[in-house]
Amino acid sequence: MMHLRSKLFVVAVLLVVPVYAQHSPVEEDWFEFVIPTLADAGTTGTPIDLSVLNTKPAGGNGFLRSDDQGRIVDGAGNVVRLFGTNICDWHAMPPKELAPRIADRLAQLGVNFIRLHYYDWTFAPEGILAKDGTTADPGKLDQLHKLVAELKWAGIYVDINLHVARRIPGTPESWPNAMSKGIDRVVPALIEDQKRFAESVLLPVNPYTGLALIADPAVAVIEINNENSLMAGWWTMLGGLPAEVGEPLRVRWNDWIARRYDGTEALRMAWNTGLTPRGANVLRNGDLVAGMDGWDLEAGGGAVATADVADGVLTWAATQPGANEWSHQLHQTSLPVEHGKDYVLRFRARRVAGDGDPRVRLMHQQAPWNSVSSSVPLRLTRAWQTFELSWRIDNPSGTPVRLSFDLLNQPMTVELAEISLAPGALPGLREGESLEARNIPMPGVSGNGNALADFRRFCMELELEYTAEMVRFLREDLGAQAMLLDTQVNYGGGVGLVRERTLTDIDDLHGYPTHPQDVTGPDGVRTWRVEHKSFVGEAFENLPGIARWQAPDRPLFLTEFDMNPPSPYSAEIYPMLAVMSAYQGWDAIGEYAWLNFQTTYEPTASAHPFHTSGVTHQVAFMPTAALLYRNGLVREAQSSATLTVHEQDMLEADLGWTPLDAMWQAQGFGHDQGFRQKLLLELVPGSGAPTVDGTPVPGGEQIIVSDTGEIRLDRTIPGRERMVVNTPQAKLAIGHTLGAEIDWGNVGLTVDRAGGRNDTYANVTLVALDDTPVDRSDSLLLTVVSTAYGAGWEFVDEELTTVRMGPGPMRVEPTAVTLTLPGDGWALVPLDGSGRPMDVVVADDTADDGQSVLNTAGLESVWFHLVRM
Repeated sequence: MMHLRSKLFVVAVLLVVPVYAQHSPVEEDWFEFVIPTLADAGTTGTPIDLSVLNTKPAGGNGFLRSDDQGRIVDGAGNVVRLFGTNICDWHAMPPKELAPRIADRLAQLGVNFIRLHYYDWTFAPEGILAKDGTTADPGKLDQLHKLVAELKWAGIYVDINLHVARRIPGTPESWPNAMSKGIDRVVPALIEDQKRFAESVLLPVNPYTGLALIADPAVAVIEINNENSLMAGWWTMLGGLPAEVGEPLRVRWNDWIARRYDGTEALRMAWNTGLTPRGANVLRNGDLVAGMDGWDLEAGGGAVATADVADGVLTWAATQPGANEWSHQLHQTSLPVEHGKDYVLRFRARRVAGDGDPRVRLMHQQAPWNSVSSSVPLRLTRAWQTFELSWRIDNPSGTPVRLSFDLLNQPMTVELAEISLAPGALPGLREGESLEARNIPMPGVSGNGNALADFRRFCMELELEYTAEMVRFLREDLGAQAMLLDTQVNYGGGVGLVRERTLTDIDDLHGYPTHPQDVTGPDGVRTWRVEHKSFVGEAFENLPGIARWQAPDRPLFLTEFDMNPPSPYSAEIYPMLAVMSAYQGWDAIGEYAWLNFQTTYEPTASAHPFHTSGVTHQVAFMPTAALLYRNGLVREAQSSATLTVHEQDMLEADLGWTPLDAMWQAQGFGHDQGFRQKLLLELVPGSGAPTVDGTPVPGGEQIIVSDTGEIRLDRTIPGRERMVVNTPQAKLAIGHTLGAEIDWGNVGLTVDRAGGRNDTYANVTLVALDDTPVDRSDSLLLTVVSTAYGAGWEFVDEELTTVRMGPGPMRVEPTAVTLTLPGDGWALVPLDGSGRPMDVVVADDTADDGQSVLNTAGLESVWFHLVRM
């Protein structure tokens, strides 16, 4: 699961918000509609029961694997597309009597893939950990085994996560990440601990299947580590490890340098020669004698802060958080710094009040807002400290640069003084340090650019060694036949791409266009803030951005993705994800998350923004999405373009999301291309400039049409964007559809009443349930919903971005459509939350031309079964 991030590392943020008046968008005419999370007699055999799609048991044809075209196939050679979600925390070990009902319900909704995630976060009886913190508790493992068995019998494959949230015994108390991220990849004792945990989970025989998880073909994937790379900034913190943990790494570092350089003088020449003499301060009013002149205080998104200068000391007091992680910043802009040159930042600082660690960096002062230096956490104390940081500027585009101090949206008061940024560099090799004495320390978060470059190379080797060791352990020592991945391919920059492509079996990514922010209030009630962005609107670039990572010959998984509630656009997640993944030919998709930190297994509304079951407007589209994706009702792209990058260049690059985008865009491929053709990313040995095999499909980002002609996005009017999909067996209209011309060929759609923002927003899908084209089908599923809110969701702002998610039930905003179908004799039957027909049948109003006209007005449902009478 993703959490709030800086460029360097994950930062857990606990914010304080004032008490607001409560707001609710729910009107009197909104209707209650709850979709069950557990199977029962009422959910079985309904028109939306898709359990027949699953081959049972999962793994009955042997282990899943990748064929020579990068597709997932079973042992019989059948192509398998994995459609699913995540089950997290204690829900991965449910009461055994509930396990079959969980599995059966997921199968009914079209799921054939479950990622078991985050179950290692604490000790039994909640989490799986035994008292030693290293092995699985037998009772909790039995519950996990029971769920895996029931998923298997329901035809659902499993992804077993090994290290997600556990703080591994032996992690130094000073290590700032509670989940041992980064350090777990380099300290031998912590690596051995991970092996012991893996053995305790994977080797015991599951009494309900007769197979250990390691030997069960229903286990499709074993995931070594979640969202965890040493190169995601943790490498810069190894120099601060206590001696008992850090000394073995320092010894390895000195041995590595000794192999690279022929003696101390050669090292001195490499690290210290050509250092720019310390120049003049390029900051304006760095000594603060002119007060705040030259300095800009940012307090955005409702944040409250003050900054004053007295006697050369700047006092910065942030008293109220804003809407975003970056709401509290202090800048100096338009700095005359040059790409490839070294600069030293020096200042004094202390904390006066509050907690948390600010950060400082040099960064772009306009989009894409990239850092041009490392982002340094400042471990402030109540006493004054002097900080001296050396950076080599990485800004080949020449984008204007600012110096930014950032409180990460945390209320605190800090003081700054004597701030200077000057050309020059700190020496890499200091007096008294030598290779012969093996006394060279590991660099910290900043330092001599040449020494840091070498230390980064050293850490890259540690990263790759860890992956190779864990893969060998699972394959050779434990006998794993499941597909293996280390961690997400977009974690660790270019190293992550090399790591997964050369050492594991699949590429996996995560994405959250509007990642929720925890803003718990002074009364202790959990409060969440979520931005309002639509996939077809402001969040458009997210899904096409993921498309840019797919390899030509290996599977691509997207195991975490969500448009989290209470966003009014949450309903888009399943339709948009299904359309893009089917069009691009991805191999597995997993929304986050079906069950996640709920107190009940039968929620009537979600009490957590990462919890999908109970969220009516999201779950409503699961059957449609399963059919679209698994049955290929949206055709795969007919043309493709392949970006080729080189392994050595990736190891030297800080390749995150934006730089990869820049590589594509430099070749003329905007984000619209992800909806116009298949995008592929090829990694080859050696070094060289990126090249593209293929050409951009003409067009822009206003009207986008896929090369199949089935997908059309209209983005010409900001705030009124929509996507229309027209295939023989599926029709979709997503976004602002009220008053729009919906081209579904021989099927007519008019949105009569919509809701959401601007009262124009409604999502409508029509899919054949009998595997025939819509115009020849006798059984269609119509899904209509704009948005929904839990009756117990209390919004604390008028913009409806910040919510306290209490219990349900879910209440749905009425949305009415008129549907015109070819032929006569159609009837429209609304379904209840279980999928059962209601006691209402709307017969067609047959027109003279032999068409049937049906209308959903006044019917309190999101699902409608259309049948020929």
